[in-house]
Amino acid sequence: MCNGCQLTSRKPALLGCPLFLQLWSWERFSIGRPDVCVREPIDAMFDVDGIDMPTFGLCWIRRERHFASDQTRKAYTTLNEQFDAYTGVIWQPYTEAAIQARYPGGMSVLCTRDRDYWMTKSKIIFDVFVEEMAQQRVMRHFGLLQLELPPPIENLVPAHIHRTTRKGMTRTTADWLVRLEPYVIEWETANTHLWHENHNFSLNEFNLYLRCYMTGTRLRIVEHSHPEEIPDPTPSDMYPSYDTSGSRQYAATLTHELYEDVTTFGRSLSSGPLLQHRPVLQPFLE
Repeated sequence: MCNGCQLTSRKPALLGCPLFLQLWSWERFSIGRPDVCVREPIDAMFDVDGIDMPTFGLCWIRRERHFASDQTRKAYTTLNEQFDAYTGVIWQPYTEAAIQARYPGGMSVLCTRDRDYWMTKSKIIFDVFVEEMAQQRVMRHFGLLQLELPPPIENLVPAHIHRTTRKGMTRTTADWLVRLEPYVIEWETANTHLWHENHNFSLNEFNLYLRCYMTGTRLRIVEHSHPEEIPDPTPSDMYPSYDTSGSRQYAATLTHELYEDVTTFGRSLSSGPLLQHRPVLQPFLE
């Protein structure tokens, strides 16, 4: 997604294949998706060539979808809070058991036809955009060992290529071909230039990876102490399963409430004797 999850303008737009991204998320997260009966098997379909048969996205478009009736004014904030506390990620939705349960008659051969390219190191090209893949950071999706320190990406995409857009440009087709040619040529050996990992998934190694990853991407509020006395973070610190009291949204809410209480307290002092005591720090003590 690169910068796709960042709000960089007042009128952002997600381009590319958002339908694929949407189906990808629905298969892995049970929140933020419509209510569809996905456990009941789909009626068998037959095609002599095995092409015109079900795919995993079929149930989401074939069956009736129900959406939540509860309304919230801050849907984005609420969804963020749910993700902070979410622990039910389906890391491998496309297992043989899942396929047999949902599609006992089989799936389209197109779903696995290009599996030799799934672990390629070649860059992804869409229109005039070039992006790197980083399978070495999501090995759990493939049931493989996730190293605590994943190997770096080879031949990073230069910044001027990464910033390429069609906005305000008048390049000819020949100009685009010259610009993208090195990345197109990479695909001549894409099925041999792969990330190689033959060890099966290990939860202990994965937790070590999460600890290293989250230390650089999450902030924790801890009691004041000497730096050497602060314990190392654990995955459970980052993914609370009981509530969202440790989330940024919750901290922001408490900060806003504290600001209002302090402001009210200051006004009461300036207007005369204090008649009513308000426990300003009470939310933080509970």
